[in-house]
Amino acid sequence: MMRDPARILIVDDDLVDRMVVRKALEKSGWTGVVEESAGAVEALDKIREKSFDLIVLDYRLPECDGLALFDRIRQLSPTPVVMLTGEGNEIVAVEAMKRGVMDYLPKSTLSPDTLLSTIRQVMERDRQNKNAANEWRIAEHYAFYDPLTDLGNRALFNRDLSRHIEYAKRMNTSFCLMSMDLDRFKKVNDTYGHEAGDEILKEFGAHLLSVGRKGEGFYRTGGDEFSALIEATTPEEVRPLIERIQKIVTRPFTFHSHELSIGVSIGAAFFPLNATTTEELLRKADLAMYQAKRSGSGHFFAS
Repeated sequence: MMRDPARILIVDDDLVDRMVVRKALEKSGWTGVVEESAGAVEALDKIREKSFDLIVLDYRLPECDGLALFDRIRQLSPTPVVMLTGEGNEIVAVEAMKRGVMDYLPKSTLSPDTLLSTIRQVMERDRQNKNAANEWRIAEHYAFYDPLTDLGNRALFNRDLSRHIEYAKRMNTSFCLMSMDLDRFKKVNDTYGHEAGDEILKEFGAHLLSVGRKGEGFYRTGGDEFSALIEATTPEEVRPLIERIQKIVTRPFTFHSHELSIGVSIGAAFFPLNATTTEELLRKADLAMYQAKRSGSGHFFAS
């Protein structure tokens, strides 16, 4: 049997009705904490201050109806809600369930058994929903994030790149695709083994996140290949970020007391200045990166 929730909030402007709900809970054997609220403002204040495991909400309130209050509650908290009404209005019930109320009870049918049964069913459904959502988030993370660096993987990069292009076309804006490749990484792997290489990749990935800003997405798209999607329209806007990334690798990485020196070559291409399709933008960014690597300049902008 599922354990009782720690705290229930009863929201009803009628003192007698609140006492009926409280008594029904007590008679059912429920032993958790019960708090009461006589109106919408007081209820919202309580929800802001503390967490509840369940909210029993009356449909008719002096400040607003229960559906309007439910919408406000949902903005503050995902707490499951059971709605009560003095009338067996099926239209209200249907609308309540559409908005996300987890169950609905006419006050005329309220009894200790029906109330406790409803609470237990709602709490169990809420637990199952949260478990399912958590499992989905875990599965999504594994599907779209690199397990070594925790950066987005190629699948997430491809999805985000398509979305960036769609948004830029619709809003007539621009963005920059940066293609990055670590220099001398193969030498580190050959000399010190893959464990050393993995440490460098993890540390470089963490540094990327530390120098990035809101709207700058970083991805590990291959062995020692990284990419970034940046909201920018000119090289001047991107150059400070490139300089921060290049500064990362000016200091040697340490592995088992060994100082490992690497570099990074960066190519940058702009949509739609340099390309107007996904394939062409990727090609231009890669060509710019190879040009940076060949010239030893560290970075190169597509033409």
